[in-house]
Amino acid sequence: YDAFSASHLAIREVSRALSILSFFYAIESGALSTELWVVFNNDAPHTSTVRLNQLYGTYEYLDSSSTVFSRVLTLLGENSNNRSDVVQKIQSSLSFASLSRASTSLEEKYMNMWIALESLCLTDSFDNIIGSILKIVPDAVCLRYLYRVVRNFVEDCNRCEISFDFPTITINSRNPNKEEVVCSMMNLLRDPTGYTELKEHCLVNTLLSKRCEDIHKIVCDHIKLRETINKHHETVSWHLKYL
Repeated sequence: YDAFSASHLAIREVSRALSILSFFYAIESGALSTELWVVFNNDAPHTSTVRLNQLYGTYEYLDSSSTVFSRVLTLLGENSNNRSDVVQKIQSSLSFASLSRASTSLEEKYMNMWIALESLCLTDSFDNIIGSILKIVPDAVCLRYLYRVVRNFVEDCNRCEISFDFPTITINSRNPNKEEVVCSMMNLLRDPTGYTELKEHCLVNTLLSKRCEDIHKIVCDHIKLRETINKHHETVSWHLKYL
């Protein structure tokens, strides 16, 4: 295992004991949140330190549409009395989503996030809440799917310390305007010369190189892109039905 997967397995084992201890008030809830993990390899003289915020560090770079954010602020602002039902859904969903992020136990993360989905998707159009989730969530997560794929690829490149300084184009991957970063990356992937240079840079990591090839295919072929989005929709629907 790598350091992160090993840490997650260790947390799962430790959290079982901590759940018992916290229930009987032997320790405070969330005792793992401030701990420092030391990961060591039995087969080689190597150790590394990991903090909890690194294990769930995806929250530090996940970004959403600024339009969606501004609409939420508007709904929760001065005109909130006119849409009390919508406001209640959003506030309830945000509360449970925040609890999910703050939870140390993976089980608690899942349960609170599921309740957040139920709170947001509840509607009179379906006979039960499960029907609402199965219909609304897959459609919602497929919006801007290509944007998120390319956005995450840029973050993977940053983790591998890939340079975006090419003869044909230079991309500032740390640009706070992520729309510009994604558009620049898509232009680079569609350019034959730029893609060849990017592919060479990505050879430092096998998985990153494979990811680069896959994204290049869907960016340059609209039929492949449509198939990818449909497949993602089917996968999300299947997982929700399974859950």
